[in-house]
Amino acid sequence: MTSRSWLLPLLASCLPISAHANLSALGSGNISTGSLIVTDSTLHPLQEHPTVSIQSEDLHVKLYGDYATVDLTYRMRNEGRSTTVEAGFPSLSASYSMFNPQESQASPSGVLLKGKPRDLQDYKIGLNGKDLSWQLFAMGPVTDERASASQGWPGGCNNIKEWLVSKLPFPGHDDATIHITYRCPYSSFSFAVSEDDSVTDATFAYMLSTGGNWRGPIREGRVEIECVGVLPAHIRIAPDKRFKRAGRSFVWEFTDLKPGIEDDIRVVTDPSHREQEGYIMYGDRWYFNDAPCTAKASSELVEGERRFAARFLRSPSDRRSSEGYLPWAEGVEGDGIGENITLTLKKPCRVDGFYIKNGYSTDKELFAQNNRVSQFEVSVDGQASFRVEVPDTDKQVFIPFTNGSVLAHEVKLTIAGVYRGSRYRDTCVNHLALRQVLAKDPNLKHAR
Repeated sequence: MTSRSWLLPLLASCLPISAHANLSALGSGNISTGSLIVTDSTLHPLQEHPTVSIQSEDLHVKLYGDYATVDLTYRMRNEGRSTTVEAGFPSLSASYSMFNPQESQASPSGVLLKGKPRDLQDYKIGLNGKDLSWQLFAMGPVTDERASASQGWPGGCNNIKEWLVSKLPFPGHDDATIHITYRCPYSSFSFAVSEDDSVTDATFAYMLSTGGNWRGPIREGRVEIECVGVLPAHIRIAPDKRFKRAGRSFVWEFTDLKPGIEDDIRVVTDPSHREQEGYIMYGDRWYFNDAPCTAKASSELVEGERRFAARFLRSPSDRRSSEGYLPWAEGVEGDGIGENITLTLKKPCRVDGFYIKNGYSTDKELFAQNNRVSQFEVSVDGQASFRVEVPDTDKQVFIPFTNGSVLAHEVKLTIAGVYRGSRYRDTCVNHLALRQVLAKDPNLKHAR
């Protein structure tokens, strides 16, 4: 696949590369899905269906650490006789490896494919409560104006495009409900030269415009983007002026919309950055991911001979037991509200937040069964505290300080809220690290 070949010279021009550099380029995830498209028997989209319209479209997206789940409901109306409509659900894949480009090649357009779609999981479609079957077809490497626009990429990106095609039986002069659910990993592209790794935005995208060939406009619609494993303050949404914040969600409601490319949705969950030797660069600013520090806690859980110690937050090699790697867990009755962890830097430096692996993240079952932190009260060197939210995910995430960077020697994190475990009340944290803001660029080795 050559969908991101334009990135190779662009990224390479930014990096010092010697003749002996180890080079790799990888693309992964789902570039975009979209609304159902009405097609003819040869899988070509119709200009507009003569009798079937979308009365309402309800799109609910949940954003987790590295993937999204989608729950989509259409209420359709057929103004004519009973009819069976062939409709395709679009899915564009970012799978690419420069070491095995054959795996990234698209099949010729219209070919019926075996197996599952690339970078789209657990796809289900039903009509009026009855599950429908689907077939997977290739649409070949096509220049897709919609995908380029929704992703913010330059025009002319070739992508592997697949259609999950179903036959939809609509009763005459009646309403029908279509329900679709699926899960997809975020798309991103990385270009590495030895230890120097550049990563593009991690994104979720949905092409509302592909549903524009049903009869007339979409009478009413609602799009909700709910932040479950990411923080609302961290994401970027386009088109941005359509959405309104509602707690941990962003909501867009509309009426009588004939969707076009300008209505396609793109969510950035992690912005583009560069990583090398523990350093990370966002924009033109360098950071060190793990400022040297020690950890102490107000309490530690003890079960028999096992101690869920605060030092495990900083020394993963110390926490191995016969039952796997242990997290820190508070040792008081109840949820541990008010218990704290103090990170003491070896020498004062400017920090702007912390990385966390929340909960019992080394074991998915124990992660769900035990409490996770939902909020910390943060105090730096005994100054006035401020509150930060922590997402409910076992992936490592960065939590910024609300007032930006501060010169610090000691950072205290006090538990102010939890996500309740399904079985236990012990609140766990697997890993903590302070992010140091660098005053000047680090002295890094050139790629070799």
